[in-house]
Amino acid sequence: MKILDNAVVRLGIVSLIAFRVIDDLFATVLTLVYRVSALGAAERLGQLTPGDDYSRLIPLMAAVPPWLHGLWVLAAALYLMAIVGFALRRGSAHVLVLAALGIEFVANELGRPIVAATGVIVNPKPSVLAGVMFPFILPLTLAVVLWMAGRRPPPLAQQ
Repeated sequence: MKILDNAVVRLGIVSLIAFRVIDDLFATVLTLVYRVSALGAAERLGQLTPGDDYSRLIPLMAAVPPWLHGLWVLAAALYLMAIVGFALRRGSAHVLVLAALGIEFVANELGRPIVAATGVIVNPKPSVLAGVMFPFILPLTLAVVLWMAGRRPPPLAQQ
């Protein structure tokens, strides 16, 4: 796929993967800045949440166990490794994206009862974009694109 050799296309793909990194790290970073009493930073990050206020998320931040944050950080690390693999033109970047997606899925499923127990509704009315496209379709599409980018062209005799 010659289009994947275009620098602008490659930068777009890296940007989309970086979005997933930010998405996975957001809750952990918000929790950390709140716990170290960096309330100005928590306030600025809270403006990026539905409702523009982090204070309603305080019960949730208190309830989420460190191991769940660890899963989100692990998923973010796998996405970062995928960016490096893609930049270095390694063929395994798609596997890292799929692994990160799997860890995100497991973390979200394990975290669902914790969120329900707090009674905090993080995103009261998620759009299709926020509920399906960004968390599932985007990573799966990226995995397919990375898989295609990592494939070796067949030798001329086999074409």
